[in-house]
Amino acid sequence: MAAPRAPPLPRRQPKESPMEAHGKAVDSIASPEVLLHDGTRLGCGETSDEEYARMERQGDKPG
Repeated sequence: MAAPRAPPLPRRQPKESPMEAHGKAVDSIASPEVLLHDGTRLGCGETSDEEYARMERQGDKPG
């Protein structure tokens, strides 16, 4: 005769991460800024079609 099996443990709910508790990062950040390896800062925000075309014509990084 086999020994009786213990009842299964209750499943724990995963804890919320801070971003889950306070919303998504995309909802909190209007324009992130990235620091490049050479020390320049790159602003990453919404860009209009006209501004994007101007940046393509200019080429490379500004400044």
